[in-house]
Amino acid sequence: MESSTAKIDEEWKDVVGWEGSYQVSDTGRVRSLDRSITRVDGVVLRVRGQILKQATHKNTGYRLVSLARNCNITHAYVHRLVLEAFVGPCPPGMETCHGTGEGRGDNRLTNLSWGTHAQNAGPDRVRDGTMLSGERSPAAKFTWDEVRSIRADPRSGRELARVYGVQRVTIYDIRNFRSWRDDPCSSTT
Repeated sequence: MESSTAKIDEEWKDVVGWEGSYQVSDTGRVRSLDRSITRVDGVVLRVRGQILKQATHKNTGYRLVSLARNCNITHAYVHRLVLEAFVGPCPPGMETCHGTGEGRGDNRLTNLSWGTHAQNAGPDRVRDGTMLSGERSPAAKFTWDEVRSIRADPRSGRELARVYGVQRVTIYDIRNFRSWRDDPCSSTT
């Protein structure tokens, strides 16, 4: 039975390498197709196709499905299945990029593209909150409150560098927004 949230004009294409067994839609759903299976004892069983349940990879957060052929099970990322079916094979040096949708679980074709690692990593990490910048960086020497104080402090960079125990260039970079650019409490930066 189809989900009530399915769009009316949902388009389905064969999963690359699994033609005739599985299909993927442009909304990121995967289904098995009706098929006949011959058991070891020669009995032929008719199996009805269905929408596959998707799991979330515990480390990456990406959605995946299990595909089976001849008792061999393969786990496949849904975003790759969608792109390979609707766009084509992944070009050399590229990987899957998720757009501005709902993160790694949004596998609609309109939210996916092939891109470089740099195109993928930056926006994904900012959107998903996994970018280690500012206070979250293990190398951070300051908090956002200290950064705001440094920017507002009228003392010289040399004097502030002595107070905070850092190089003068560190104070310069903070004051000139070369570092600590994206203040989470400010709408002007």
